[in-house]
Amino acid sequence: MHFDVVAKSRDGKQRDVCKRIQVVFGERFRTARRDAGFMQKTIAVEMNLTRTTISNIERGTQRLYLDQVFHAAHILNTDVQFLLPSVADVYRAPDIRTPSDAPLSGKSAEAAQAIINVHAAASAKPSKQRRSAPLRQKI
Repeated sequence: MHFDVVAKSRDGKQRDVCKRIQVVFGERFRTARRDAGFMQKTIAVEMNLTRTTISNIERGTQRLYLDQVFHAAHILNTDVQFLLPSVADVYRAPDIRTPSDAPLSGKSAEAAQAIINVHAAASAKPSKQRRSAPLRQKI
């Protein structure tokens, strides 16, 4: 079962969380498989899956049932906790940036400097507002 098919009924945030779980699990699964000395085909036979399915799991595009996760941990002789991402990995804080994080360069810097110069020149000039003279009535 592919990620996109299963996650269609979820909103954007839920899909993002699901995708992060699958990608991290896949990376950790691949690491554990290689550390245990298994080829993809070998672990596929042990788990009663195809080699393509194992490849998809490692790329984070295929989901596993919980019993399959536990079976994989058993075959790979590792803890389930190693294969699963932590809550902090899944629900990471948003990346917050400030203007000073990415200094401007090239045309962007020139355009920004031009805006600053125009603003500085405008605030340096005394205001030339016309004052309306009070209306005088003829007597």
